[in-house]
Amino acid sequence: MLGQSHRVTIQRNDATNLRPVQDRQVPPGRRYQDAMSALVAN
Repeated sequence: MLGQSHRVTIQRNDATNLRPVQDRQVPPGRRYQDAMSALVAN
């Protein structure tokens, strides 16, 4: 359980670190769509 929850927090930190750059380049309406497509691509 501890390992799984720790892994989730790391993923959340990565997402928040990428968010400011996406806010500058991509309109807010497209940010969620781009994030989903990026997750599917990876």
